[in-house]
Amino acid sequence: MKILVVDDYEEKLNEIEKFIILEFSDFQVNKRRSYQSGLKEILTEEYDLILLDMSMPTYDISKGEKGGNKKPFAGKEILRQMQRKKIDSPVIIITQFKTFGEAPNSLSINELNLELKNFANYIDTVIYVYGNVMWKKDLKKLINEL
Repeated sequence: MKILVVDDYEEKLNEIEKFIILEFSDFQVNKRRSYQSGLKEILTEEYDLILLDMSMPTYDISKGEKGGNKKPFAGKEILRQMQRKKIDSPVIIITQFKTFGEAPNSLSINELNLELKNFANYIDTVIYVYGNVMWKKDLKKLINEL
């Protein structure tokens, strides 16, 4: 199975990759670190599963690039572009946050999940907590159900 993980937080990205390789040794994992690089990868390559962060910068952060604006709903925007381009790879959101955006346009994780259910390829959301194994159990269960 070919998996793409799109997340800007290096520690979380590496933890997810390590977990997938340990639990599913035959899976190939590719990583991207921003809205733009993730979307470009999704539009040019086929994946069996995509793991998306919800909030991330517009561009990859590097020595000369600060990443542009932070997009609080980047994962949702990627799902919207996938739907528009008829890309049906299943998507699981993995996030550390329970609230997204800023008032008056902020959404709770439950409100966001209701909106994401409108995308046919959206599977579910996993809450990532560093040092807690629950996210691993939740993610493994969702992957095994695909």
